[in-house]
Amino acid sequence: MRIHSPESPRWLSLTRYPVGVSCSQAHALEHRQMGRAARLGKRTSSLKLRISKGGFLMGGVFPASMLDKGLQDLQTSQTAISMNCSLPDRVLFSYGMDRQRDRLCLQSLWDFVTAKEPWIKSPFFPVLFSFTAYMAFCLPYIVLDFASIRLPNLRKYKIQPQNYPTLGMMVPCIIQSAYHHVVLIFPVTFLHWYWRPMSLPVMAPELPEVLLEVAVCLLLFDFEYFLWHLLHHKVPWLYKTFHKVHHKHVSTFALTTQYSSVWELLSLGFFAAINPVLLGCHPLTEMIFFLVNIWLSVEDHSGYDLPWSTHRLVPFGLYGGAPHHDLHHLKFKSNYAPYFTHWDKLFGTFTESHSN
Repeated sequence: MRIHSPESPRWLSLTRYPVGVSCSQAHALEHRQMGRAARLGKRTSSLKLRISKGGFLMGGVFPASMLDKGLQDLQTSQTAISMNCSLPDRVLFSYGMDRQRDRLCLQSLWDFVTAKEPWIKSPFFPVLFSFTAYMAFCLPYIVLDFASIRLPNLRKYKIQPQNYPTLGMMVPCIIQSAYHHVVLIFPVTFLHWYWRPMSLPVMAPELPEVLLEVAVCLLLFDFEYFLWHLLHHKVPWLYKTFHKVHHKHVSTFALTTQYSSVWELLSLGFFAAINPVLLGCHPLTEMIFFLVNIWLSVEDHSGYDLPWSTHRLVPFGLYGGAPHHDLHHLKFKSNYAPYFTHWDKLFGTFTESHSN
């Protein structure tokens, strides 16, 4: 975007931040921000202002922690600058500011993540990230399983209130999950670390971009798992050899989420890992998708229909949730999609679920 300034006949273009300023304003802002960076000694990201006439290049340095303050400084000049801009320029100016706010709302989170860059780039991070997130999401439901036995008011949320998991049922699930993460997932992530090292960009993604790409990744995973799941139920050899392990428990509980065969675990892990790569997602988007995917999987197997469950938040019955998947474990021959209901409805494998 280019904006003509009455203080200078030159045209200014911002290559990273879509805000137009005059030469004097640019020099003053550059000097002010460089002073802050020197005093605070924090990591900086480069901002380049290119003046198209004369080919002069200025390097403005903005610390990430000062981006909010920088925006405030620039916003104070918005009125004066916009008075001398055409209507299209003002529209582009406003659009650029909105995009910058979308990016800045995640920048603090991304700065926190990149501060631990050596650890995140280590081969141990993916397996510990996955197992820790999985157990953390299972923990509230484990507490609920034991508490609802003694508190009758909680039993109304249990989809199959006559069935409760025991400690003897939970421990093998935890042991198997830990074993799979150490023996199977870690070698795979180590090879990935060796052949395709992770690179962490300086800037965070925009919030609308994150929301859109996470939604697309979920829809892709839902479709891929639906086909895989349907095939492994329709072909008896595949079901007995690979998928039957996951159906050991007719009444599901949170820790049964990853109670599965090696083939099933690697297949679903591959689907979850490949989709962000195909979409070219930002590493932060990829992490958020993994967390959302693990949470929704645990919720599906929790065995509880809570007032704030995801299927109650998504309108028009588009999302099946725990009642949808619990019925699959109970009846075996319907509701193959893990999250959404449209594929089961299109293929005629949908069965309406009813609480309790």
